[in-house]
Amino acid sequence: LNYLDRYINNNNYNGEGQIVTIQDTPIDFYHEMFRDSSLNIQLNKRITGHRKFVYYGSKSSSTSDWSSKLEVNEHGTHVAGTVAGKSECSNDGNIGTSLFNGNAPDAKILYVGDLNDVKSSDLGRLMKEYGSYISTNSWGVDGYNNNINHEYGKLAYDNPDRLFLFAAGN
Repeated sequence: LNYLDRYINNNNYNGEGQIVTIQDTPIDFYHEMFRDSSLNIQLNKRITGHRKFVYYGSKSSSTSDWSSKLEVNEHGTHVAGTVAGKSECSNDGNIGTSLFNGNAPDAKILYVGDLNDVKSSDLGRLMKEYGSYISTNSWGVDGYNNNINHEYGKLAYDNPDRLFLFAAGN
């Protein structure tokens, strides 16, 4: 097993005190990178005391409805894990799932909702409400989309104190 040292994390750059906004397909909050055994997720409400989430946006009316629609291998789970996942596996040991923690494992997540259900204005409003200064968006859009480019370009222009990241490819 080859292991690359986490130089940035080892020098105390781990996302602590930061809230990263994610707009993507659903994030599986039961996944060990996000699960909080001591607290249940409430949809579309402020979440206080959860180890990873401050808000979880969803069109579902309940977590059971949400769970029935969740697909295996949701892209949002992958994206959130890469950004801010932190293993809560009790039998992790020295070499285990914590090797796959995200780049900012101590950051919290503001999940605004599915990329097709949330307007850019709602994303910006939620970021301000929750004190999030960075948004990561890793969507697969075929070709150049004038409407999306304009909408999120305007959001970035109107919020120069916020950083909006978009994947160059997916």
